[in-house]
Order: sequence, then structure tokens, then C-alpha cells
Amino acid sequence: MITLRAYIKITLSIFTTLSLFIFLIFASLISFLHSNFSVKLRNKFIRIWAVLMAKIIGMKVIVEGSVPKPPFFLVSNHLGYVDIILFFTKIDVVFVAKQEISSWPLMGKLTKIANTLYIDRTNKRDIPRVNKEIAENINENHGIIFFPEGKSTKGAEVLKFNPSLLQLPANEGIPVTHASIQYKTKPNETPAYLSVCWWQEDSPFTKHFFELCKLSKFEAKIVFGNEKVQNSDRKVLAQKLWEGVNENFTATVSND
Repeated sequence: MITLRAYIKITLSIFTTLSLFIFLIFASLISFLHSNFSVKLRNKFIRIWAVLMAKIIGMKVIVEGSVPKPPFFLVSNHLGYVDIILFFTKIDVVFVAKQEISSWPLMGKLTKIANTLYIDRTNKRDIPRVNKEIAENINENHGIIFFPEGKSTKGAEVLKFNPSLLQLPANEGIPVTHASIQYKTKPNETPAYLSVCWWQEDSPFTKHFFELCKLSKFEAKIVFGNEKVQNSDRKVLAQKLWEGVNENFTATVSND
């Protein structure tokens, strides 16, 4: 029964994602006629996709704090690819993601057409290019979100923030919003740090997603910080944002 549930969810997920892919192509095709309308249409399609995906995989979204409205610059702790679905259900946003995601089956194509900004984390010389793209993409239609921990974790703690991509808000005096996320499964099902968080490098995406789809349901909680953070020094800004995220952080798993 559990395995059947997973196959049904995977089938529905593929169908929903392929449908979004087609709609996003349509939105891209009309961009030469009215670029602003095209962006709004793309945001709407992505929001519908995320809400449907949340229902399919059994994710119950809980939000605390004020949801930011574009334009905004947002940072959060990072627990895996499910974070993307979670945030898309609530905000219009462009993600800054690691370069490797662009090569994922289906999801890679989807993130490209959804206007994701990619960064090569192994190459420090790529940072100025990404900061330039961030400046070009933060506007009244959507905000920017990135995960300054640099990698996903099992949710035991918030890792030290990398300040590299905070250069723009530091230079321009842009206030930065922060959020803390956590996942929780039912007591009789696989713990969230194993079934929802994707942090083990030896666990392929397809295998992990199959295990995720075995769950009957799970909770996904976002806590948006009430106070925005501003500082002209990106390192100080990173530290203050880490403190803000950590203040609202609830562990997905104990570090013991």
C-alpha cells in the first residue's frame, strides 16, 4: 500500500511538472509582446504548480510571521529540494541555486525556465557575475532568495552563513528578510531528517523522492523574521542574519 502510494504520487508529480513546463514555455513565448505580463503569468503558473505539488506529496504548510512582498531579498536555512516547493507556495521569488541543479532530470529544465540563477560554488570568480544577475532580477514582480549555508543539512543546526552573495544588499543598503524552516513527519513514519531533508551526498534524487512519496503527509513550517536586517559590511550582515534565522529555528532532528 505504501509503495503504491509512492508510485501514484510520483506519477502525479511528473504530470504536474510537465504541465508547468509547457505553461512556462508559453509564458516565455509571449515575453516579446509584454515582458511584465509574461513574468506575472510565470509567477502564477509556478504558484499553482507549487500548491498542487504540496498537496500531492502531502505537505501541510504552516506560516508564522509576515510574508514578504516583492521586491525583497530573503535568506533561509536549507534542508533540501522540498524547500523550493515550500517557498513557491507562498512567495513570488527567483532562487539562487548551485550549478549542479541545472543538470537534474526534468527539474533542471524546469528551474532554468523558471529563471533560477545558478552559481558555481567551486569558483569564487563566479560570485561577481551572480551578484550582477541578482541586482538585475530583484524588482516589483519577485524577490530573491538564497541559502547562505551553502549546502542542505538534516536540520540539526544552522550552519555559518557565507557572506559572498550579500554584497549587493550591503553595498546598496537593502534591508534583508530572513526565514527559518523545519519539517516534521508523523510519529509512525520515517523521521523528516531522513525522508524530507535531502542532505546525504550518496542518496540520489530519484531514490530520495521515492522515499518522500511514501509518506502519508508531513508538516512544513516557515517562520519569517519580523525585523529586516541591514548593514554595509557583508560579513556583519551575514552574522546578524544567521542570528535572526537561528532565533526562530526549530531543529528537524537532534544533534545528539
